[in-house]
Amino acid sequence: MWPFSSKPKEITKTTRQYETEYRDWAEKQMANGTSRQAVCNQLLKMNLGFPKLKGLSKSDQLTVLTDSVNRSEASSHVHRELYGVMGDRNLTGKELEKAGRIDEAIALYEANLTDCFEGTHPYERLRILYTKRKDYDNAIRVCRMAKEILKGSQELREAWDTEIKKLEERKSR
Repeated sequence: MWPFSSKPKEITKTTRQYETEYRDWAEKQMANGTSRQAVCNQLLKMNLGFPKLKGLSKSDQLTVLTDSVNRSEASSHVHRELYGVMGDRNLTGKELEKAGRIDEAIALYEANLTDCFEGTHPYERLRILYTKRKDYDNAIRVCRMAKEILKGSQELREAWDTEIKKLEERKSR
């Protein structure tokens, strides 16, 4: 008989099992139209905080803490995988640009816009590439998306507004 009122809790899942669960969840979210960046942000928020241990036996506390660590590691691993896809697109896009394969670079940067990537690189590169092609409609679209998605400082929003005005002036010439 245990010296406590109940048997100690058992660790329910390993890190790998939680990773599989979180990966499946992420894929479903993205299949339902949630952006990759939004899924990444949700994964970061998962399992925040410290588990409640008050009133638990030492054995149960250890189990709860181990499970919490497993969940946290799993969500962190899946986040890095998903975010890594977007980072890899940016790096590959840079290499494609250097090789003169601009259409392929644009496709990768556009994929990051579809995923609502929260970094300036694909927005800046697309603005520059579309402007060089005199495709001002797409350059303006990208700047507007950047302003909406990147929700940075007032200074950053004003910089995107300035770019939009410049592009609209060029377009009207």
